[in-house]
Amino acid sequence: MSEAEAKERLGSACRRIELTKCIGGYAFRLGRGKPREVLEVLDAWTEAGRWWEGEKEANFYRLSLAPAMVAEVMKDPEGGWWLVRLRD
Repeated sequence: MSEAEAKERLGSACRRIELTKCIGGYAFRLGRGKPREVLEVLDAWTEAGRWWEGEKEANFYRLSLAPAMVAEVMKDPEGGWWLVRLRD
């Protein structure tokens, strides 16, 4: 998914992120920031999107991150990860 497509679907504040497997689980990194450990998947759901316009399904996750942060992320159909919201 291109950045323009992601911004159309998720809003202008969305950002591409890295979600990588590491020893003991997964790590979340926004840009060049420091990796944050994913402590727990709090929720997961699938949204069909605007299927009538050809938009594909996407998977969303609410993640608990160390230290004391919650992120909502989307995995697009091509396997890219996008930050939707970040709360501390």
